[in-house]
Amino acid sequence: MFQYISRRVLQFIPVFLGVTLLLFLTANYLPGADPIQLKMGEKAIDPATKARLLKNLGLDRPWYAQYVDYLSALSPVHVVYYDGTTPEADPKVPAGALKQTGTVALIIPRIASEVPPKGVTTISPREGMTYTRGEVARWAIGGLTLEFDPPDLGTSIYNGRKVLDILGETYPYTVKLALSAIILEIIFGIGAGIVSAIKKNSFWDVLVTLSTSILVALPVFWLGIMLQYTFAIWLKDATGGAFYLPATGASGEFADWVYLILPSITLASVSTAYAARIMRSQLLEVTGQDYIRTAYAKGLPARKVLWGHAMKNALIPVVTFIGLDFGGMLSGAILTESVFNWPGVGYTIFRAIVGRDFPIVYGGVTIILFAVMFMNLLVDISYAFLDPRIRFGGGES
Repeated sequence: MFQYISRRVLQFIPVFLGVTLLLFLTANYLPGADPIQLKMGEKAIDPATKARLLKNLGLDRPWYAQYVDYLSALSPVHVVYYDGTTPEADPKVPAGALKQTGTVALIIPRIASEVPPKGVTTISPREGMTYTRGEVARWAIGGLTLEFDPPDLGTSIYNGRKVLDILGETYPYTVKLALSAIILEIIFGIGAGIVSAIKKNSFWDVLVTLSTSILVALPVFWLGIMLQYTFAIWLKDATGGAFYLPATGASGEFADWVYLILPSITLASVSTAYAARIMRSQLLEVTGQDYIRTAYAKGLPARKVLWGHAMKNALIPVVTFIGLDFGGMLSGAILTESVFNWPGVGYTIFRAIVGRDFPIVYGGVTIILFAVMFMNLLVDISYAFLDPRIRFGGGES
């Protein structure tokens, strides 16, 4: 198991590098993504000032050097070498900052200073630029030091706040919405699929098949608008305001969980239909296998055959679908969150795209990448618990 997990984690490295490289090149070469001009807005900027700003931000360097800095900022662990010398006064280095005098082994920054005590250290790699290290912790072996910091996803162009702080405030809303939607998908999707398979060709089977066909055909944004109109406007008018559901994000009028009802139903609708269909088809296929007929021939009750023999194998494709779908939900449901003004990461990315606040967009996509890769790993690991015949690592058990 450990060997398999290690191999899968290593496989994530080229995926991560490919996606981040694409994001980085898009940020640098996409027309209209010039960070200096975006910061200035419609104001004209003279070439000399722009050149100075580019140098201060390190944007005058080759793209591959900038990409290494970008990956370094994303990493929560950094290796730094403090050479133990006394830093000399340098008017180009801001007060209180330590000067970077070069590198060790080509990639490890060399700092003219003793290893600093615990706490944040400001380092100046070149004129006009500083960064901090050791915000979380610092561990030294001689002059070679491991410094731990939160990932740096950049700074918003328009409000100057750190992207990590912005996403940290909005991502919990996305997690709440995703969890509530996936619970609905598991309960109603798997439940409807089981009922449809057990009651094949009955009224319940026809009802499940018809309802899932309708749900699959409905656009998510249209369904969300219809739910808002029905339960937030029409129902309120029909009951004189005695009973209705909120149409948009939290405003404090209801309990927190009430605001999740309509967005969760909207987000889970299409996925629940697919989960029910997959569950039905897989269960019908498994119940036709020889080992199921053998179990019945032994005299086992139908309930034990269903839950003890058929369900585990039938659940494997369903778990794959639900796990990957949950990863997609954790990525931010832009349509659902936008329709309901839900303050999650999807809605935040949507507003950033409209406002051309590209650091938030790139930071959000990076967070989404980690969420999807993590869910893919969990789905793969879950196979061994559902089917004992599946073994990881390629060895015989």
